[in-house]
Amino acid sequence: METNVDERLTEIEKKLDEILRKIVDVYDTVLAKEIKYNTDITDYYGASKILGISVSTLKNYVAQRKIPFIRRKNKTYFSRRALIDWLGDWEYIEDKKKREKEKKIKELKEKEREMKEKEAKKYWD
Repeated sequence: METNVDERLTEIEKKLDEILRKIVDVYDTVLAKEIKYNTDITDYYGASKILGISVSTLKNYVAQRKIPFIRRKNKTYFSRRALIDWLGDWEYIEDKKKREKEKKIKELKEKEREMKEKEAKKYWD
């Protein structure tokens, strides 16, 4: 009885593996068609042109997982929409950093002006 259950489980595992392979094959076929017919999917060269950076810089971003990408069968692809969204987020962060830096500079200049006024007041008193 126990060997019968083990055999049945082995059969079920084999069938599940076969189903999984078929799903992966369908996914690969759909992805291949998406890449071929949809202009949203691009490669390293296209992505580097969209972002205005070199391919080597883009490869570093992928290695560091700083940028959205799709990797399938040792090939790397990019969604144009995802890259543009990522770029927009990055620009927002950079703008925020720039505003914070400008705010600090303004505060430092204000403190410097106050110190000069105090020194001048001491001099004239």
